[in-house]
Amino acid sequence: MRTVFPQARLLLYCEFFYGTSGGDLGFDPEFPDSGLDGHVNLHVKNAATVLALADCDRGISPTRWQHSTFPAQFRHKIDVIHEGVDIDIVKPARRATLRLPSGQSFTERDEVITFAARNLEPLRGYHVFMRALPRILEQRPAAHAVIIGADGSAYGLQAPKGTTWKSVYLREVADRIDMSRVHFAGSLPYPQYLAALQVSAAHVYLTYPFGV
Repeated sequence: MRTVFPQARLLLYCEFFYGTSGGDLGFDPEFPDSGLDGHVNLHVKNAATVLALADCDRGISPTRWQHSTFPAQFRHKIDVIHEGVDIDIVKPARRATLRLPSGQSFTERDEVITFAARNLEPLRGYHVFMRALPRILEQRPAAHAVIIGADGSAYGLQAPKGTTWKSVYLREVADRIDMSRVHFAGSLPYPQYLAALQVSAAHVYLTYPFGV
């Protein structure tokens, strides 16, 4: 960038700096540390970020925690500027209706529990939510769970060959839940996702310590 635009001011988006402790690596005892090769791989992931940090004029990080993941010698160049939430859009709506691909619909009069992630994977706590679901549905007999997210792995470990994390953890609890009350919506267009938040009585968000 310096070569192409030598007079430009360069701003760097500082979302996350990988480390071997204090972040996503080794956080979940169910998935052990990836060992020496994994640690070396993290350094490779960070290499481009280090080069960019050395060359940029200023960095921007969304939260103080994300800022803290970066090496101390670079933090003075990084400002914390929260991305914010547009509360004029993301807010309750009494007349909101969530219509699922299956044809079923919910409004605020229904008891809806939502879980959403880009992908249904352990890094985003999908396994924790699924294991809690039998007890949640038992204690809330009128509740429905709406689970939003794709079947892949965006950042975390890949599922065992021939499976998906969605199927692995669904199979683990399938005999203890009423599937008529569990709705996998896949990836939703933003208006439908917004409607899901608007009708939700309880929204569950779980994640490893990672860039949100």
